[in-house]
Order: sequence, then C-alpha cells, then structure tokens
Amino acid sequence: MGGSGAITLTVIGALIIGYLEKILSINAVPESYRLMLTGLIIVGAVLFQRNKRAN
Repeated sequence: MGGSGAITLTVIGALIIGYLEKILSINAVPESYRLMLTGLIIVGAVLFQRNKRAN
C-alpha cells in the first residue's frame, strides 16, 4: 500500500522520545520501564494514526 507521512512529524516524535528517555534516565528509572514506556508511546502513535486515517 505504501506509506505516507511527514518528515516534520517524524522528527518531532523522535525528539519527544529522546527527551523522555533523557528525563527518565536522569531520574534513574530502570531501563526495562523506559523501554516499555517507549513501546507504549509508539503503539499509541500508530493507533492514533490508524484512527486518523480511517476517518
């Protein structure tokens, strides 16, 4: 089917995940929790995009 998207949204998403990773690292959050949170953010973004495309 091919993908669609904007590079600006990709960059914003990468910055948000990087910033969140840095904050959690500074606060000594275990890496397993950081990975789970990152995964949840990615899954949430995919579901949001999927719902947005369906409408």
